[in-house]
Amino acid sequence: MAAAIVMPQVGQDIKTGLIVEWCVKEGDRIEKGDVVAVVESDKATFEVEAYESGILLKILHDAGAEVPVLDPIAYLGEPGEDIERLGEAEVAGKEATQETPSQRPEPASEHTERQRGTKVAVSPSARRLVEQHGIDTDKLTGTGPKGRVTKDDVLAAIEAKDGPIDTHALS
Repeated sequence: MAAAIVMPQVGQDIKTGLIVEWCVKEGDRIEKGDVVAVVESDKATFEVEAYESGILLKILHDAGAEVPVLDPIAYLGEPGEDIERLGEAEVAGKEATQETPSQRPEPASEHTERQRGTKVAVSPSARRLVEQHGIDTDKLTGTGPKGRVTKDDVLAAIEAKDGPIDTHALS
């Protein structure tokens, strides 16, 4: 029977996670415990493992998408299974919990303007680079969800400051 792979909840205060990359593609055979995606919260980057074996039937969100915790990000099952019914069952389950729209995070806009005095959201991988290279995050424009500063934003700032860089040396 098809099962959803969900955005994990790694802390009580964490409302969403960012899909950094998919480690598998639709149609791939996945074994229990295989890493299927890398996701990022405000505090950490972590791997999402499959809880069951099966075929990755459908990826619901592309890399770069911010997804509420416990929402499905993909479906796993056997070829030919009807994942539409699974989606309908999840919708019915959510309605049964009587979650109101105000409890859900608002969708992220492509770019958000930063107000003076607000804290800059920086991804964990970007934060490491900022610390290593002495970059001032207040001078960066974040291109991630809700204006979050990403690793690519920091790499661009380092390149502008120091010239071309070898990104493989940073891994």
